[in-house]
Amino acid sequence: MLSNLCALQGYVYGIIIAAAIVLIIIIAAAVSHKRKNKDSDEKIIESRGDVNGNVQAIEALLVLADGLPELTARLKALQDKIKYLTPSSKKEVASIDEKIYNALGDAKIELSKAKDDKKTGKTQKYLDQIDLLIAERSAYTER
Repeated sequence: MLSNLCALQGYVYGIIIAAAIVLIIIIAAAVSHKRKNKDSDEKIIESRGDVNGNVQAIEALLVLADGLPELTARLKALQDKIKYLTPSSKKEVASIDEKIYNALGDAKIELSKAKDDKKTGKTQKYLDQIDLLIAERSAYTER
């Protein structure tokens, strides 16, 4: 009887060790998953900041476009498009948001040089480029 108990103790220890290993693996996977979600959440917050920065850049363009009704209407429509862009944790989206910001800066430079509607051609080209970038961005953020 005692020898049977000693033989069972070896199995019990083996089962306890196996259960502990499985538990450690499960805990490690859960911690890793939380870390990935945290990184993703931070990137989404940054993406929201990028979108808000682009909306603010359009505000500056609207000030410069004062007295140019066609351009003002186009900028307000563009601002609405940008304001409601879906934030994303994807690298491609961050890159496109940066390109939009740069194009807005270039448009601001060109608009500051223009004095009337007839001289806003380069600004319009940058706004066309931004429309294309928004379309490209939506390909990455479709649900």
